[in-house]
Amino acid sequence: MTVYWHNRCGNKRKLYIKYSLSWTTKKYTAVVKGHKRLQTASIVSIEGGGRA
Repeated sequence: MTVYWHNRCGNKRKLYIKYSLSWTTKKYTAVVKGHKRLQTASIVSIEGGGRA
């Protein structure tokens, strides 16, 4: 699965992604300024984390 994130403000932002790998879930934190494309496994949830 691919997640596309576009941050339109001038500050870096955190993005918390929880995804599953077979029988377990993992967490990933991305710091984004501008835009970013993330390749991950099955997405469980995505949350914005505010300023980085």
